[in-house]
Amino acid sequence: MWFTNPELVKTREDLESFIRGGGLRVHPTLDLSRRRWEGSRFARPIAEALDAPALRELSLAQNRLGPPAARLIAGARGLAALRSLDLAGNPLGDAGVALLAGSLHLCALRFLDLSGCDLGDDAAVALAGSPILATVETLRLGGNRIGARGVAALAGSAHAAQLRRLDLGGNPLGDDGARRLADAKGLPALESLDLCRAGLGPEAAWALASSTSGAHLRTLRLKRNHVDGGGVRALAASL
Repeated sequence: MWFTNPELVKTREDLESFIRGGGLRVHPTLDLSRRRWEGSRFARPIAEALDAPALRELSLAQNRLGPPAARLIAGARGLAALRSLDLAGNPLGDAGVALLAGSLHLCALRFLDLSGCDLGDDAAVALAGSPILATVETLRLGGNRIGARGVAALAGSAHAAQLRRLDLGGNPLGDDGARRLADAKGLPALESLDLCRAGLGPEAAWALASSTSGAHLRTLRLKRNHVDGGGVRALAASL
């Protein structure tokens, strides 16, 4: 039986029936999050679907998809028009993000969520050097293991000129990471920066406050850090 209601999709067989019934055409904004799917066998039907070019937004968040699923998504020619990809909460690791970063097809993304995907500095470096970042306006990398080296790569990326919103909260950036952001040359359009729970101290606040690279920054989130009152006042005056 074929159907086009994504809420009924629980198994791979459901997903295949949904796709055969034209579900991707009916639902170009598709949320398949929290299905507890594991392995590439759930990504394959989407990546190989004839109707995949109809998709504009795809969420596979909070499943159990690893690097093999990332490989299929990265290699899917039919996803060339995809504007939003949410893979938050999947165990992609650095290897999975390296595969996504090497995609020749994910060239229209405006929104990319890789929060809580067990990413380290190598993943951030791969993204920073990837052409897929060139169109991304919102990048969520919260709740990972990215440190100063990864932040430095993102801050100096030649592909991040369109990036307006960057979430790095919950990563062990430390004051060194904040200094790398303060010296950023590759984030000219950045308007919103989330650094909550990033291990920042007073030096980080002063470095960010004295930065001349954040001319368009309007929102800076610093909750649950160790920033003192003087740093907060300096930051407030700089925004």
